[in-house]
Amino acid sequence: MTIAKAWYVNESEGLSWRGWAAVVLVALALFLPGLSALPPIDRDEARFMQASRQMIETHRYDDIRFLDEPRHNKPPGIYWLQSAFVNAAVATGLAGPHLEETWPYRLPSLLGALLGVVLTVLLGVRLFGARAGFLAGLIFAASVLPIMEAHLAKTDSALLACVLAAQLALARLYRGEKASWPLALLFWLAMAAGVVIKGPVIVMILGLTLLALGLSERRWAWMRGLRPVVGITLLAALTVPWVLMMHANSAGGFLKSSMTEDFLAKLTQPGGWGMGVPGFHLALSWFVFWPMSLLLWLAVPWVWARRREPSVRFCLAWALPSWLVFELTATKLAHYTLPLYPALAVLAGAAAVEGWRWAKPRLSEKAWNGAVLALWGGASLTIAAAMVLVTYLMQGHQMLLPQILTGLVALMASLAAAILAMRQRAVAAVLSLTLASLVMWPLWLGVALPRLDMLWVAPRVAELVARQPTCPGSMVVSSGKSFAEPSLAFALDGRVRMADSVAQAADIFTSFPCALALVPVEDVEAFRLATQSRAGMMPEQVGQVSGFNYGRGKPVSLTLWRRPHEEVP
Repeated sequence: MTIAKAWYVNESEGLSWRGWAAVVLVALALFLPGLSALPPIDRDEARFMQASRQMIETHRYDDIRFLDEPRHNKPPGIYWLQSAFVNAAVATGLAGPHLEETWPYRLPSLLGALLGVVLTVLLGVRLFGARAGFLAGLIFAASVLPIMEAHLAKTDSALLACVLAAQLALARLYRGEKASWPLALLFWLAMAAGVVIKGPVIVMILGLTLLALGLSERRWAWMRGLRPVVGITLLAALTVPWVLMMHANSAGGFLKSSMTEDFLAKLTQPGGWGMGVPGFHLALSWFVFWPMSLLLWLAVPWVWARRREPSVRFCLAWALPSWLVFELTATKLAHYTLPLYPALAVLAGAAAVEGWRWAKPRLSEKAWNGAVLALWGGASLTIAAAMVLVTYLMQGHQMLLPQILTGLVALMASLAAAILAMRQRAVAAVLSLTLASLVMWPLWLGVALPRLDMLWVAPRVAELVARQPTCPGSMVVSSGKSFAEPSLAFALDGRVRMADSVAQAADIFTSFPCALALVPVEDVEAFRLATQSRAGMMPEQVGQVSGFNYGRGKPVSLTLWRRPHEEVP
């Protein structure tokens, strides 16, 4: 019995309680730091958080709005989850009544990511055994994308948990487990929850998995265990009512907005990071699944050699067809492929158990491994340099201990993992990379990133506004589009109007006695002339905030203005 087996595998070759505890503790250690310290992230997270906040404040859980703008392009599930957790936090006294803390909104994402790790382990154990399941859980938990999504109050981590729950039911049926109602119900309930959270994405992933398995094996009978007639009826019963509700509340605009302006637009109109170029997600995998992308790519020859084995075939049927769809979709964002990475993590865990041994040793094995190590090393250097450089520039050319440590750990982990991989010590490589993540990401997310004041413009604007002796509940009008970010709405408790121009901002500012105006430095003179011509007043500047608008990728300098002191009621 090896040392590794003694602590994470029990005598019956199942995962021991120590193994489970290790995976869960690793996930929590990576997902919790920064959960409350990080301000709302523009733009999607801030929109979700503010819309959920408005639901709670208005008690209208059937109406999704960001400020005065209806959000008819998204299902309501994530807003309901966030509202429930925020209400529970307030009711128990863990959060204040003003709904300004960020962490309760992020709890659904945290729990979704944690459940995703647990389900990844279960899938790995079911398909390849306890060792593979244990390593798969660590590989998935310690990678960039799951860690980041666990910190963001969006739909993706919750969708991840739904996809994995359904795939677990499917895997158990596929691998010969007796068909039962609990398995069928797990599949259809998870699919229904995924639809309520993010629309038809989960249907595509699960449908393509079933189609790929059926076509590759010419075997369809086992799918009857899903009880499709009852299941589809249940799916419709759980999803159609909220669709009709949203359609009625939007005066018929929900289906048009969600299907035409959101779903179909993303299929056909280039957007996001990839500019519609196929292969974008594949290239990005080196970074978004770092540092474990090393293990994914080293596993490729092992997976290819065993592609006809049932467990490998299941993971490939899960990941490859949907990955192809995401590559062909015009709009490309990094988080789209999140529900597919657990399948790759399971394959990487299984390959690591065998030390990435090829079925038939070839001369090209060394060439492949060398190329993987070189590309992964380049990604590691890029990430380490970015961590140090970003914080160095954002903090006025001052070095901070956390950023130095994160950069050094990234470099040391790269070297150690490369050495271990070359020596075929796969399990040691997994553990060393996990340890590196445990040092690096809590430092970065919990300490270094929250201290980068230049990135967090909206909270600093809110602090400046709070110091002004204006009327209670005064409104702030943001002039122009240099900082019309959703985080500003959350930071100011929704008391903000986004003006399209300086002229419009001047109109709003002069119309409300208690209004404040947020004006870019370059528009100050135009704003002063506009307010003077409209109301004959000379506004007073009361402060200035400079920073970096990462939503637009450029610096921003904002000035705050109020009416002349004698005119304020």
